[in-house]
Amino acid sequence: MIRAPKFVIVGCIFVALALLFFTGSLSLNLGTAGRMGPGYFPLMLSVVLGALGLSVLAIGFFHDGDLPSAPNIRALIFVGLGVGFFAYAVRPLGIVPAVAVSSLLFSLAGREFKLLTAVIAALVLSLGSWALFVVGLSMPWPAFGPLIW
Repeated sequence: MIRAPKFVIVGCIFVALALLFFTGSLSLNLGTAGRMGPGYFPLMLSVVLGALGLSVLAIGFFHDGDLPSAPNIRALIFVGLGVGFFAYAVRPLGIVPAVAVSSLLFSLAGREFKLLTAVIAALVLSLGSWALFVVGLSMPWPAFGPLIW
């Protein structure tokens, strides 16, 4: 008997994804543990994901849990917009504005949105991303892209 439907649903999704990636990795050269081919790592990750999915699925049968609730549509929309904006804006705008606007969009996903907190987080994340990736790791991304300069 299912006692925690949320866990059963998530476990089934994990197992289905694991099977999908497992079958996809079999079409690649696996190699050996000492000399890994391009399919070895996806195969091992799919095995780990499948084991995780089975363990989550088992929890759904043995522990009590809540019924699934409706998905948070607001969060899905704003997180999707943030990821999409960053993907399309990082080259023309540069890393600083792309991270700043994306983090503001991510902040709108929550129900407790506060403008000052979101702006401070956007500044810290954008400058931190620039410092880490451009200055620290010497990634070839401009801080501000051609549409800004």
